[in-house]
Amino acid sequence: MNEWLETNKAGGFSSSTTIERNDRKYHGLLLCPVKGHEGRYHFLSAVDAAMLDGSGLTLGTNSYPDAVYPESYHLIEKNELLPWPLWIYSLNGTKVQKEIFMREGESAVWIVFTMQEGPETADMDLKFLFTFRNSNELTKANEAIDKNIRLKKNGFVIQPYAGLPEAEVTFSGNWKAEVGLYWDYNVCYEMEKERGHEWIEDRFVPGKVTVELNKNNPFVIRVGINEDGVGKNNDAEKTSLTELYRKEKKARAEQAKNIDSPFEVLKFQSRHFLLKNPSGKKSINAGYPWFGEWGRDTMIALPGLTFYNGDTAGGIKILSDYISMIKDGLLPNTLGETQGFTSYNSIDAGLLFCWAIGKLLNTGYGSLKPEKKVLTDIFLPAVSAIVTAFLENRVPDARLDKTGLIDTGSINTQLTWMDATAWGKPVTPRYGFAVDLNALWYDALSLLVKLSSGAGVEPGDEVKRLIEIIPGIFKKVFWLEDEQYLSDTVNEHGPDKKIRPNMLFASSASPGLLSMEMRRAVVKCAEAYLLTPLGLRTLAPDDPDFSGMYEGGPDQRDSVYHQGTVWAWLIGIMVESSLITAEDIEQKAKFWSDYISHLLDKHLYREGWGFISEVFDGLNPGKGKGSFAQAWSCSEIIRAAELVRRIEK
Repeated sequence: MNEWLETNKAGGFSSSTTIERNDRKYHGLLLCPVKGHEGRYHFLSAVDAAMLDGSGLTLGTNSYPDAVYPESYHLIEKNELLPWPLWIYSLNGTKVQKEIFMREGESAVWIVFTMQEGPETADMDLKFLFTFRNSNELTKANEAIDKNIRLKKNGFVIQPYAGLPEAEVTFSGNWKAEVGLYWDYNVCYEMEKERGHEWIEDRFVPGKVTVELNKNNPFVIRVGINEDGVGKNNDAEKTSLTELYRKEKKARAEQAKNIDSPFEVLKFQSRHFLLKNPSGKKSINAGYPWFGEWGRDTMIALPGLTFYNGDTAGGIKILSDYISMIKDGLLPNTLGETQGFTSYNSIDAGLLFCWAIGKLLNTGYGSLKPEKKVLTDIFLPAVSAIVTAFLENRVPDARLDKTGLIDTGSINTQLTWMDATAWGKPVTPRYGFAVDLNALWYDALSLLVKLSSGAGVEPGDEVKRLIEIIPGIFKKVFWLEDEQYLSDTVNEHGPDKKIRPNMLFASSASPGLLSMEMRRAVVKCAEAYLLTPLGLRTLAPDDPDFSGMYEGGPDQRDSVYHQGTVWAWLIGIMVESSLITAEDIEQKAKFWSDYISHLLDKHLYREGWGFISEVFDGLNPGKGKGSFAQAWSCSEIIRAAELVRRIEK
């Protein structure tokens, strides 16, 4: 089932399926962060409509235990993605267009109905289905709810639960209401059932609202959360809802007017991952519908979403805002305001911060005087702080070995991006010397040397010593001569010879870490065992621990999350490594250009409408699974495509 997404670039979003049936507990018209609460809150589930002109036309679809009602999806004549989600419903000579959008920075959703065909004037009944709950939970009918509904001249206000903000509904035209709160019982979320979660919810309706539609004139509805002005329509006194709608649509249409390919759609839609969080910092949302801000995901996603997508200044601002959160060499893996909890358990996030700066330099940044100042004044101290924390052994669960490599974790930790736990235990602990962490460590040291040189300062004798000795030690520790690839980890049990994509961080690392022959061998191995039409497997299919299906309840899914499941974001380091090692770079660029085109043609409009999913099955990958819109999946495909384009030019 296709899913659409609209965001306010402040942590709030609106999302459902393209037939307007909520199949997830995360589907809804208004979800947003709330001050004083961690994570997002789900406020408005849906607004169903029924024309009263005798046509029988209804808009909206709901699934219940033994029925689907109304079955309005049969009446959808047209469905568009750009400039924002739009539907046209038609029946018996009446045709109504429905649009949904959010404005940047507002905790509000806008719903616009336009009767395109039918009588000159007709009434329409609206059914507002509210929830007021944490987005990860479900609500049930209860007596604790405040049933008071406050009517105003142009709408109404409700505040069903103390401690949560009020919701204000505003109308642009004539309306009337029959007040009386009641419950809509047992709406079913089929995707939650498939995922092994609770899947039946009760929603509440504040009463019946009837609005008057005038032919070809938009009727605008705005539902906002009033919280210290965050959700308020602050320009309403000066401008009508209709004028604001028209202004917003014109601006959005202007932004989307030159989009003429799936790749341009992906780039345009990827703006939804960029946000300013409740603390006022620029950041990236890791994925929709359930992810918030993740430090690791932000760093991996940042180059593709910004530097390689025409927004270098935005990427620099995000990196700059994260600097204040550096703590003992780490960045927070999760940020509580949008994710629900704050944690510093990602051993690679700080190193990936350095990796992201390296990708900025790879775009050619740093030649101009103002750019050099940014590198020297902002990024050099931050990179130095991260490297120094590792050198001084202040990074939790990390130890600088006498060889110069980083030794991390234990059998009971999950510190790298392969961090899944199932039935209370890490699935892939990857402790000891991890190939990706040590490749990133070498990258960070190389970056520090480069930035120090640009600033005319010395990086320190220990840094220079490690740069000299690590390549030889890295090859001695990780290289498997007989197998011709890199071991994934090395610990007291020796090398882990499982073929995993983490070794691509070494084949795409800074010059000097591996010989060109070794880099080529790594790429050859990854292409042979891991590459699929939709991304890379996390484990070779001939491995006894390989699982080809990502399905079942939470523990079952997490147990295979990194045991063969395909991840699209790995295409970035795959393409980068392949181009670095290509003997015929034009031919290789053509191969990857065709690959990316086929991927987008096959998947871009399937699960997440205009997005790339988080994961796919390890065998016969087809249907997107996990998050339907994953930031690093989208971003690394953008980065890979831009790397290819630069060669093709």
